[in-house]
Amino acid sequence: MNLSKLGRLQSFAAYPRCWMDQMAEMAVDRRNMGRVLGMLRAGLLHVADLREWADLTILRGGAPPPWVLDLALAMSAEAASACLARYVYSEPFESSPAAEVDLEYVASLFLRYTDKNIDWSAFLLAAGDYADGADGPWQCEDFFSMLNELEAAEHAPELEARQAACVREKLGQSLATIERLRAELETWGM
Repeated sequence: MNLSKLGRLQSFAAYPRCWMDQMAEMAVDRRNMGRVLGMLRAGLLHVADLREWADLTILRGGAPPPWVLDLALAMSAEAASACLARYVYSEPFESSPAAEVDLEYVASLFLRYTDKNIDWSAFLLAAGDYADGADGPWQCEDFFSMLNELEAAEHAPELEARQAACVREKLGQSLATIERLRAELETWGM
């Protein structure tokens, strides 16, 4: 839903102010915005969702930070990603454990699979490509090996289910964190 059009913005006059305040204040710390950035880059969130959040933040009043204004105008995932990255990676710098960030990205990909937005082969390929340059507990070969095994078994559903259960277990807390953040975002219509 694109709220950038004046007609859509006027419809928010009907919402209680406290609802808008809660939505605008939703998890804006750098670590959570870093998670949102990973979710966007993994394709779990879409630019329209983030523009809507930015519009609500602006409507709340006050002086929103420049990156929120830029996010409200972002027309592509790349532009939205750049806006979020300017905030997440700006001064004062905060470090996030690389392995945790990598697991959360793979968890975002896994949720795309469980949502049936991508199939298991596409998940394994995307996770393997990502793991190739990442610092997480998986090596790219782990995913590519599962993909080779799946292809050799002609995409047997029972093998897919076993592999998915193994990945779900290994993602553990990272998957729970991304699921919890996504649920929070969905509460506000993202």
